[in-house]
Amino acid sequence: MIRRATHRGTGQAAADRHHLVALTASAIKGDEDDCLAAGMDAYITKPVTVAALGAVLDRVIDRTHGLPVVTDV
Repeated sequence: MIRRATHRGTGQAAADRHHLVALTASAIKGDEDDCLAAGMDAYITKPVTVAALGAVLDRVIDRTHGLPVVTDV
């Protein structure tokens, strides 16, 4: 759905694709499953801490492709 619409016809390699993270104030049971089923890579609820956001980004970003890592936030 979202993933397909975002990447349809782009010919992007998996390593070059954009990562989609759901950020929501809604923490109703099933919301995370719905977001992941819609094509999101991860789900995080507000209020967001730097540590929680960093953990989510570490999970979804493949750091083996030479992307810069910011450690001083």
